This record gives sequence, structure tokens and C-alpha cells, in this order.
Amino acid sequence: MSWWFYRSGEHGTHELWAIDFDPLLTIFVLGIPVAILLIDGLLSLFLLSCGFVCLLIAKVSLFRRGVWVSWGPRLMSVGNAKLYRVGYLLISIGAFLRVFLHV
Repeated sequence: MSWWFYRSGEHGTHELWAIDFDPLLTIFVLGIPVAILLIDGLLSLFLLSCGFVCLLIAKVSLFRRGVWVSWGPRLMSVGNAKLYRVGYLLISIGAFLRVFLHV
């Protein structure tokens, strides 16, 4: 199996790139560590901490401008607003896993 990418060359010509990869290897490389973390209950803590780090990175831009209290991503740049939303998504998924799947 391969991924196919269409790129424009230097002179406007279209190029087709085919990158081979093994989907079963991807499942083993990503799936087995996630399953181990899920069984140990560490996945939820990992997602919670990654979400907090994303929020912190997004908020640093506001702290540098002197905005210490703000609600939502309204005052952030587009990239930081996306990171802010990803942070809250990771925190909510981690909280869901911690509450409902905790053994």
C-alpha cells in the first residue's frame, strides 16, 4: 500500500509521489503501546498532561502581550487558537477515559 501525493514542480509541472508503507506495521507501532497505556490507565494521564501543555503554550502568547485574564481563543492568533482547542479536546478525552474507563 502507498500514499500518493500530487506536488507542483519548480516550473509548474505536476509530479506524483508514491510513498510505500505497511499498514500492519503502523498498527503494531501505534496500537500496541496505546493498548498497554490504556490497560495501565496511563493513557488518560498522558492525554490530560498533553492537553494542559497545549493550553499553556497557547496562553503564553497572551501572557507576553500582558493579557493575564481572558476567556476563549478570541484574542489569540489562528495557530494558537487551534492549539487551544486541541488542548481542550485532549483534556476532555483524557477526563472521559479517566472517569468511565478507570478500572
